[in-house]
Amino acid sequence: MPSTQPAQDESVHRRVLIFLNVAAFAGGFCVMGAEMATGRLVAPYLGTSTPVWSALIGTVMGALALGAMLGGRLSKNASAAPRFFVAIALSGVLLALTPWITRPLMRGSIDALMRGGAGHLALAGLVLLLAVAVPTILLGALGPVLLQCAAERVESVGSIAGRLNAFGTVGSLIGTLLSGIVWIPKYGTESAFRMFGAIAVVLGIVGWAMFRKKPTHPISMGAPLALLLLELFRMPSAAIQDRASVFEKETPYNYLRVVDSGDRRYLHLNEGFAQHTVMNLNGKPYFDGPWGHYVAAAGLPTHAPSRILIVGLGGGSTASYFASRLPNATVVGVELDPGVVDVARRYFNLPKSVEVHTGDARTFLAGEARSFDLIVIDAFQFPYTPFQLTTQEFFRDVKRHLAPGGAMAMNVGRMNRNLDIVYAIASTLGTVFTHVNGTDANSGTNTVIVATDHPLTESIGVANIGLPPSESASLLPPAGFTPRTIPARFRMILTDDRAPIELLTNRIIYREFRRMVLGEDVSGELG
Repeated sequence: MPSTQPAQDESVHRRVLIFLNVAAFAGGFCVMGAEMATGRLVAPYLGTSTPVWSALIGTVMGALALGAMLGGRLSKNASAAPRFFVAIALSGVLLALTPWITRPLMRGSIDALMRGGAGHLALAGLVLLLAVAVPTILLGALGPVLLQCAAERVESVGSIAGRLNAFGTVGSLIGTLLSGIVWIPKYGTESAFRMFGAIAVVLGIVGWAMFRKKPTHPISMGAPLALLLLELFRMPSAAIQDRASVFEKETPYNYLRVVDSGDRRYLHLNEGFAQHTVMNLNGKPYFDGPWGHYVAAAGLPTHAPSRILIVGLGGGSTASYFASRLPNATVVGVELDPGVVDVARRYFNLPKSVEVHTGDARTFLAGEARSFDLIVIDAFQFPYTPFQLTTQEFFRDVKRHLAPGGAMAMNVGRMNRNLDIVYAIASTLGTVFTHVNGTDANSGTNTVIVATDHPLTESIGVANIGLPPSESASLLPPAGFTPRTIPARFRMILTDDRAPIELLTNRIIYREFRRMVLGEDVSGELG
C-alpha cells in the first residue's frame, strides 16, 4: 500500500504557507492601523501638527527597522518561532491597553503644562511613543521570521519573499484606510486599539500553536482565546471623566469636549488647551479675549453690516450675538467639522437663522457669489493657524468677497510678545489691503488684525450699528485698532507656495520652552 506521508507533508506545508501569508497581511494591517489610531489618541493632548505626525511616523519607521533587524537575528534559530509568536500575542495585549496606559498620563501632563511644567508633556509623549514602538518592533520582525518559516528550498526564496511583502503591503493599505476612514470615526480610538490588539493576540496564539513541537488541537485553545478576546473588547473606557464635562465626542476632524465651569460653558477641541468658545450660561454676551473684538469689528465698515461671514464657526458665540442683535443682517458661518456645528446648535444655542456651510473655507469662497460687509476669520488647529488661510492668494479671495466699505477681521495666535506670526500675516495683508490695523486681546495669546481699504476714521462705529447702548459702550472703538508697525526683520509675504506658519509657531513654542523650563531670557529675540 503506497505511503500517504508525502501528501500529508504537502498539505501541512500548504497550510503553513497560507497562515504565513495571512500573518504578513495581519502584521501590516495592525502596524498602519495602530499608527492612525495613535494619531487620534495624541490629538486631544499634543494636537495634530506636522511635528507631532513627524515624531509618530518617525517612531513607527524606526521601530520597523529595529524589528527587521531583530527578525533577522531570530530567524537564524529555527526553534525561536514559537517564542516569537508568544511575544506577538503579548504585543497585542499592549496595543489594546495603550489608551488605558497613556491617556491618564497625557491628561495629567496637560494640567502640568498649564502650571509651567513642560517636561511632563515631553515625558508623556515619550511614554506613548514607546507604547507604540514596542509592539511595532515585534510586528516589524514578522517579515524575516515568516520568510525563514516559509523558505524550505533556496530557489523559492525570491517568490516567497515577494508574496509575503505583497500581502504585508496590502494589509498596511487596508489597515490605513479602514482605520482612518471607517473604524475610528464610527467606533472610536479605543475600539480601534482593541481591534488591532485582538488581531495581534490571535496571530500570536495561532502561530505559537502551529510552530511549537507538540501540535495543539485548535479546539483545545478555543476557550482561553475566546475569553481573552472578550476581555479585550469589554475593557472599560480609560478616559478620565471630568464631572463638569457636558459632552465629549470624536469626529473625523477633532476631539470635542463641552465643559461647564461655574456660570460659563466652554468648547475645547483636541488638546484642550485653548478655549474655542465661551458662553455665559446666564445669557449675557461674553466679550473677554478676542470675542469682544470680533463684535467691535462690526463697526469697522463704512456702513452698518447687512451680510456677515464668519470663517471658523466654533461654538458660534459671535454668530449668535450678531443674529440676535442685528436681526436684519444675514449671518453666514463656515465650519470644517460638522460635529462642531452640531455642538454649536445643541449646546451653545446657535440659532437656526445662522446659515451654516460645512467644508473648507477656500472652497466655499470659490463657489460663493455674494459679497459681505464684514468677514471674521477665526480658524485654528491649535496652536496652528491653517497655512492656507494666511496666504496672499487667500486674502485676495477674501477681498473679492468684501462689499465696498467692508472690513476683514482675523484672530492671530501669539504668546505674550512673540509676534512672529502676527507680523507675517500683517505683512501679507499689507500687500492686499490699503490699511492694516490691530489690537492685542487681553488673553495674552491673541491679536485681532483688521484690514480695510478705507481709513478707520471713516468707519461707522459700534455705537451706530444697532447694538444695545449698554453693550456697545463696552466694546473697542475703531480708534482702538491701531496700525501695525512691522520691524524689517519680521516682514514676510506668505503665499500658497511658501507659508511657514508651522515653523513660526514652533519657534514661539521653543522660545516659551526656554523661558519657562530653562529660565532663559529670550526678550532679544521677540518682536
